[in-house]
Amino acid sequence: FTWAMNVYNDMLVVSGSFSTQQGNADNNIQAWDGTTWHAMGGGTGTIPGWANGSINNLFVYEDKLYAVGPFKSAGGIPADHIAIWDGNNWCGLGSQFNNNIKAAAFYHDTLYIGGAFTTISADTIKYIAKWSGGNFVDTCSMPVGIPEITQSNFSFSVYPNPANDQLYLSIFSAYPEKKLVTITDLMGTNM
Repeated sequence: FTWAMNVYNDMLVVSGSFSTQQGNADNNIQAWDGTTWHAMGGGTGTIPGWANGSINNLFVYEDKLYAVGPFKSAGGIPADHIAIWDGNNWCGLGSQFNNNIKAAAFYHDTLYIGGAFTTISADTIKYIAKWSGGNFVDTCSMPVGIPEITQSNFSFSVYPNPANDQLYLSIFSAYPEKKLVTITDLMGTNM
C-alpha cells in the first residue's frame, strides 16, 4: 500500500506499507528518480508486537524529509513514530509516544504533530502537540547500516547503534531453529 508521496532532492519519495522482500528498494519508503527506485537508508521498521513500520505521512522542511507513522525505528536507530531524513541518514527525535502520529507540519518555524497518542515520554499530552525540544535530533544513523529483516516469523534488533565496544543482538523467531550470524565492521572484515 502507498500512503504518501512528496518530492525531496528532485526525486519522488513514496511511502506506505511495503518491504524489500516484496521487491521494493527499501522498507516502507523509496525514492524514484524517473528511471530507478532507490533505497533510503534501510527505511523504517518495527519491534515485535507493533505495527508493520509503515509510513503514513511525509513532508519537507528546511531540506529535510520528515516521516510519521506506526514505526519504531528508521535506518536501524530508535525513531518512535517520527523520523527525519537528511538525504544520507535517518535521525530520531528521542520522544516516546504511546500511540501513532498521523500528521505533522511546521507553522511559523515550529513543529506540530497530531495523532492517536495520549502520552509523550510519560507526560499526558492528548492528540496534538507543539515541539519544544530544540533542534529535534536525538540519535542519527550512519550512512552504512544494518538492514532489518521484516518477515512475520523472524526478526532481530541490534543495539546500541552506534556502538562503542559492546553490541547486543536480540533474535525473535516464531520457530525454534538454528541461526548463523556473521558480524562485519564497516570495512567488511569479519569480527
